Amino acid sequence: MGDRCVIANKNKNIGVYLHWNGYREFVESALAYCDAKGYRSPDEDYEYGWARLCQVLGNTIGGTLSLGVGTYPTMDTDNWDNGTYIIKNWDIDQRLYQHYPDEKIHDTMFENLQAINQRQPNSERLSDEELEKYADAWEERHLDRLKDDRKEIVLNRIKENLASDYVDFCYDNDIFEWNDEDIEDERQGIEPTTIENRVNSYIGLLNSKDRDSINEEIGYLEDVKESEDTDDELRNKVDSFIARFNNYMDLVGINDKSKESNKEQENNSTKIDKNGKDSTEVNEPVIPYSTLKKTGKTIYLKGGGRDGR
Repeated sequence: MGDRCVIANKNKNIGVYLHWNGYREFVESALAYCDAKGYRSPDEDYEYGWARLCQVLGNTIGGTLSLGVGTYPTMDTDNWDNGTYIIKNWDIDQRLYQHYPDEKIHDTMFENLQAINQRQPNSERLSDEELEKYADAWEERHLDRLKDDRKEIVLNRIKENLASDYVDFCYDNDIFEWNDEDIEDERQGIEPTTIENRVNSYIGLLNSKDRDSINEEIGYLEDVKESEDTDDELRNKVDSFIARFNNYMDLVGINDKSKESNKEQENNSTKIDKNGKDSTEVNEPVIPYSTLKKTGKTIYLKGGGRDGR
């Protein structure tokens, strides 16, 4: 009886045994805490990696029978609770002997890290700011582990951060010559487009999930990168935003360029509510600012269970 698991890596020589707290949310949170602390993983440092994981687990769980270490071949790997986690660095890479589906994360990763952090010695604790920054990044890398409501919150955060960072970047580097445009607007007595409205416009672009429009923005950045006036520092910044736009399209599943995938997405786009009515959300078309500059147009915008089974 228990909530057992074994944690090992691909070498399958050492295993860490948990009699209680073997459910996935706890295990991946403990691994994440080790990563947040900057500990070397067992893949990098065989001796110290396992030692640091056991240190964090022991401090968190306490007791004398909840945590064990053994040679992998002799351990109860098929325990009919949570089976065996194969880790890579500080992430769960594989599951062995998994007899029950995983539940999504019940709490936020930030809350989980806080709970683990409070059980560590004072001198070893991280600040809430450090934990929150790491937790946000972890959730963005593990959207598949989040419940739908939490996933929506994280996706919105990704969109808002990308849009805000991108507009700041464009202003700072005169990517679209927005400053000159706004000055001209003021001379004509027209309220200039604000930074906030530009950010909202890009959030709208990301919300639209219009792959062609997002790719057009990426294409313009590719042109900026190849310009003779672009130095290495600016080129690196451009590359980072190209990567972030592509990563966003990967996250929302629109980066597959096959025609069959596009057709299937269109066929599945209509939603029917409980009354039999079409409830599909309609997004207004968004014109990327790259298009605006190229065409000379100006636009003025409107202001769980916790047993691991």
